[in-house]
Order: sequence, then C-alpha cells, then structure tokens
Amino acid sequence: MNHKCMGSIEKDGLMERLQIAILNASYNDGHTSRNFRREMGIELVEYDITRGDLPLKIDFDAVVITGSRSSVYGDESWIQELIEWLRESVGREIPHLGICFGHQILAEVLGGSVKSMGDFEIGYKEIDRIGESMLFEGIPEKFISFSSHGDIVVEIPPGGNIIAKNEYGIQGWNKGLVWAVQFHPEYDLKTVIETTRKKEGTFVTKKIIDKILYDSTNEMYYRVCETKKIFDNFIRYVENERLD
Repeated sequence: MNHKCMGSIEKDGLMERLQIAILNASYNDGHTSRNFRREMGIELVEYDITRGDLPLKIDFDAVVITGSRSSVYGDESWIQELIEWLRESVGREIPHLGICFGHQILAEVLGGSVKSMGDFEIGYKEIDRIGESMLFEGIPEKFISFSSHGDIVVEIPPGGNIIAKNEYGIQGWNKGLVWAVQFHPEYDLKTVIETTRKKEGTFVTKKIIDKILYDSTNEMYYRVCETKKIFDNFIRYVENERLD
C-alpha cells in the first residue's frame, strides 16, 4: 500500500494533518492498534473505549470503530456510553468507518438491528459487492477477506444501502457519511493465526480451525490484501471532505 502524502492536506499554502479518532473496542488485544496504525498509515488518536476512555470533544475529521469480543446488546457500561457518544458524533456529519463490532454498533445507533447468528462465521470468506461504493473502489466484484464474528446486522439503518453480502448475510452498508463492514480488512497473518488458535476448545470445531491455519499462507494473505484498499479509499474521502 502507498500512503505517501496521505493523511495531510494543503490549505492556504500550509500542510494540515487530519485528525482521525480510533475507538478501540478490542480490550487491548495486542493486535488492533498495530493493525489499524499500519493500514491507515497516518497519525491517529486512539481511545481505549472499553475502559470508558471516550473523547471529551468531538472535533475530528473522521472516526473509526474497531472490532470487539463484546456484543452490541451486551450489558457492559462502556457500550451504552459509546452508543450515546456516536449518536452525537454521527449527527455532526463526520465521516465514520466501522469494522465488525463497529459495523454493528453504528447500525444500532442509526436505527438498524443486530442479532446473534446462532452460529459463528470464521475464516477466509468470499464476499460480493452490491452496487457501487467509494469504499470498494479498486476491489473486485467478488473478493475474499477474513471474518470472525457471532453477531450480524440483520437490518441496516433506514435510508441506508447494502454494499456487500455473502451467504451469512450483510457484510457492508453505507448511510450518508457512515460506512461499515463486517469482515476484517485490517488483519495480518499473525492476527489471523492467533485469533483462530484462541477458538480451540470453543464451539468452533478443530476441523475448521485446522483448515484456517492450513490456508493461512502468504498467497492467501496477498489475496485478502485487496480489501485493505478500503482504508485508502476512506482516508481519501476524508481528505476531500476536509478540502471542501
């Protein structure tokens, strides 16, 4: 990926840095911060929202919400605090990008619906683009990315558009300045392997785990890297919004 010259804009002859907030819901899993900083390739302001660390002011150019082991409908206090904060930030017409849990909680904030799958989607999955979206520019109509989730958006927010689907259901949606995807374009192979191994002894069968680990090759990683263009596309959009 080439992030050269991305993350700052020239205005009145001066270079100004974008201010993008990362709302990290991963319980400091050791991977999320590294992955998002690498893929977004710009200076980020990170908040550990599972500890109640939310920005006091909403003065960012964009907001990104990560994945989490928690459910949107969980009873942890930080989840409701996040929902209230996002209602205000979305209302200010700031570009938002949600990944996995972020995809689900943004749907909840805007009037969509999230439910347990009664199943678990994990592994390298084929996904179909639906229609046109700036988020998927340069990404094939059918692509592969890594997924790991037990909840899913069953209804997108009113007035929104589905931008990606697969056999498990909705994999991406957009409404206004909000974009969200269920899969994990930020994952590297280290994250895939460690995330998969943590499923040993759970409801995910050993056969599925072994298949994912077998498939986790450099060749497969090269294929899923196509989806990392999502971050470039989002940042480019934010830059253009800042210039307007």
